[in-house]
Amino acid sequence: MRVRFGNHIDSCNRVTHSEGSNLLLITTKNSVYTVDCVTEAYAAELFNRALINGYIDITNLNYSN
Repeated sequence: MRVRFGNHIDSCNRVTHSEGSNLLLITTKNSVYTVDCVTEAYAAELFNRALINGYIDITNLNYSN
């Protein structure tokens, strides 16, 4: 899976979403990112996009590693 972080794209090993949470956890080769998706519904949508498309763009979301 691939994740776009602004001006770069990383391959990720895992995307995790817990039901009822507005957070995604994205694990790359070097880091674990916590992504604030604002709502649980949007977090679930991004999680499903990663599963179906193999790609998500979190450029406009707050994230930290």
